[in-house]
Amino acid sequence: MKRMRILAVLLIAVFGLIQCGKQGSPDNTLASSDSRATITQVSSFGTNPGSLAMYKYAPAGITAAAPLVVALHGCTQTASEYANNTDWNSLADKYKFYVVFAETNSSNNSSKCFNWFESGDIARGGGEALSIKQMVDKMKADYSIDASRVFVTGLSAGGFMTVAMAAAYPDVFAGAAVMAGGPYKCATSMTAAFSCMSPGVDKTPAQWGDLARSGYSGYSGSYPLISIWYGTTDGTVKPLNSTELVDQWTNVHGIDQTEDFTESVAGSSHKVYKNANGDALVEIWAIASMGHAITVDPGTGETQGGGTGSYSIDKNIYSSYWAAKFWGLDNSDKEAPVVNVTSPANGATITAGSTTLAASASDNAGVVKVEFYVDGVLKSTDTSAPYEATLDLTTIVNGSHSVKAIAYDAAGNTATDNDTAFTGGTYVDTVAPVLSNDKASGTYQMSVSPVISANEAATIYYTTDGSTPTVNSASGAAPLTLSFSADTTLKFFGKDPSGNASSVQTFSYVVEILPYTETASGTATEHYNAGRLDVNAYLAYGQEYGYMTAFILYHLKAEFGGTWVDEHDLPGYTPTPDTTVPTVNITAPTNGSTVSASVTVTAAASDNIGVAKVEFYVDGTLKATDTASPYEYVLDTTTLTNASHSIKAIAYDAANNTATDDDTSVTVDNTQQGTTTTVEFTSNSTDDGYVKASADGSGAAVGTYSTIAIGRGSDGKFNRAILSFDTSSLPDSATIVRAYIVVTASSVSGTPWANGNSMVIDLKTGNFGSASTTETTDWASAATASQAGSIDAFTSGTKQSSDLSAAGLSAISKTGKTQAKLRFLTNQTTTAYIFITQGTGAKLVVEYQ
Repeated sequence: MKRMRILAVLLIAVFGLIQCGKQGSPDNTLASSDSRATITQVSSFGTNPGSLAMYKYAPAGITAAAPLVVALHGCTQTASEYANNTDWNSLADKYKFYVVFAETNSSNNSSKCFNWFESGDIARGGGEALSIKQMVDKMKADYSIDASRVFVTGLSAGGFMTVAMAAAYPDVFAGAAVMAGGPYKCATSMTAAFSCMSPGVDKTPAQWGDLARSGYSGYSGSYPLISIWYGTTDGTVKPLNSTELVDQWTNVHGIDQTEDFTESVAGSSHKVYKNANGDALVEIWAIASMGHAITVDPGTGETQGGGTGSYSIDKNIYSSYWAAKFWGLDNSDKEAPVVNVTSPANGATITAGSTTLAASASDNAGVVKVEFYVDGVLKSTDTSAPYEATLDLTTIVNGSHSVKAIAYDAAGNTATDNDTAFTGGTYVDTVAPVLSNDKASGTYQMSVSPVISANEAATIYYTTDGSTPTVNSASGAAPLTLSFSADTTLKFFGKDPSGNASSVQTFSYVVEILPYTETASGTATEHYNAGRLDVNAYLAYGQEYGYMTAFILYHLKAEFGGTWVDEHDLPGYTPTPDTTVPTVNITAPTNGSTVSASVTVTAAASDNIGVAKVEFYVDGTLKATDTASPYEYVLDTTTLTNASHSIKAIAYDAANNTATDDDTSVTVDNTQQGTTTTVEFTSNSTDDGYVKASADGSGAAVGTYSTIAIGRGSDGKFNRAILSFDTSSLPDSATIVRAYIVVTASSVSGTPWANGNSMVIDLKTGNFGSASTTETTDWASAATASQAGSIDAFTSGTKQSSDLSAAGLSAISKTGKTQAKLRFLTNQTTTAYIFITQGTGAKLVVEYQ
């Protein structure tokens, strides 16, 4: 049976549809380059309606009923790759639990994504969700599994599917860890999936909670603990999804959306949401400056682990460990302390100017602190018995007040006593509440749900028809969530219990109703074959986009014609004028170089829409125009005088915006023109390497990876590459007329060339250090020719540098070694580096007479 599937929903930018059947896989054992990730396939585990593959890891030495963790990979990944990155196996060895890795395939989804957006695959009792549940059943049949300690986790599409398992099978899973995922039923169609991931869908906590509860209608048992992880710069699944996840699962657990505990870990934020008993039910980790990935912390420390790779970044926080700890798999102290407010007495009336807040507290391992709150506001913290604080009654308004004490132990377990109230206070409140609205005025798609908050207890009075609100208007306690699906003028003010009222605030919302019902991505030919385009439209779009380039079509609603059109033909579409100028830079020949015979003039040009053409000028005269990258022109210098000449490049975009680079001059010298010889020197991989150091050069160390790093690493150090070439075969009488370096990319993290940064080449006659092998002193050692050339941005394949300067040509040794140091001119502020290969992947090309 065939079903329509999304071509790609996560980790790629374009959506499309494919028809696909499902198929199984033969038995095998998978092992990645890291032996820790050895997993064994289980060939039969039930009816498997989702046609998934099951892999398991069973540690040795388990003698009693043990927990089980189910791990779900992200798009384009395999079970083995995800096992290696997350390293759940090592945690299983350490804490004695079993692991299952579920794997989908390209027949289910062309990008190997779990189908989190299809109703049939995320509902209880069917599709991929049932296949995953059957994997749990298989483990229970084959091993002694503690049914009360079964957990599920996943990344990206696997993260969305993790939420689906928590909602559809709350009776199976005790906890879930969601890595870069989103709420349950955020999408149940292709169009909705597109909007869900970016920018995200905004609903009230109650609306999200109802969707989660619909996963198992009528269920009245407990729900899984939820651990939420996301990168603050995730451009694939936008961070809004994480806050909506908090809304969904705090509502499911019947707790509020205000965190009860917050901390900073390795520069990232960690918040915990608890119930009245102090039990942690939901947590969220916001990993600073991380994109679409999981965070790992390779190392041998107690809290370290995981491996870097695709969608796995070293951010000094090992997500698998902390998720396991949240679930209690680390077997740490889970016994909460005991606390009781002893002063003031419940119901007491206090007329003095101050009173003592006191509490008794105990714990099996010891109490580390007790916090005292009055009316929900933290007043004091005491870290040793007797636990007490002095409350200044002149700071609170006369009336009834609540007292709460929270006790903490070293493991972070808490207990709360909040059943004490007293009457007292002499402060006269004359300050109005301060209100905030999380939704600014503006245009929103389909709906908008502003949340109005206050800095104290307050009642919000509001209108939605543009009239000025009064105390007789609609009202609700802060924080107040409203929702609008049409254009609305919202006006509101707040009033606190003392009668102080804030000023009226006004917000205007324009709600756009989309004129289409769905979208599809494909080439003109694919759209035609799918019946979206007739012949005339096929020819028109094919001419506009090309027949082999994918683009998005929108299926208009019936009232707009019911046809498929591109963005430009959507009703009400107004093109935004392009005012962004392109960028252009002459990369060869280098400024100040001497040239002869024929020389290729090359320019790098880019634009937000696209470069239309680049013009090349010599001494102000137009010589050539190139309309496609690479932008270049072969200059015959024999037509010029033996003198200095200026070269200029002008880049144009389609809107006729221009940019000019006119700071290049060369000296033409054809007096010794003759036959030239070109030779290539491959770098010596034995001597090649890289050195990392702080920005000031301190703490230098030679890098250990087999590929060579350049730029800022995840450890905050700045890497510089050293390439060594044996150029002794050059004739002593040779006159070097041209040289450049060619490098090959291995992988890239971040954007090392961001903000106009440049990778420069320093040349050294001989060695930078005392030996030809890479040394720590090479990082700061002086060059014979500094900034002799540069290498433009690239992320894959090979890249040729600019021609080396005259000083660089002179630095090339004819009797021994020549070393090149590759570094970025400006230190990056965040992790951003490129790995290049050595040996045959790095060459010095020399042309001489």
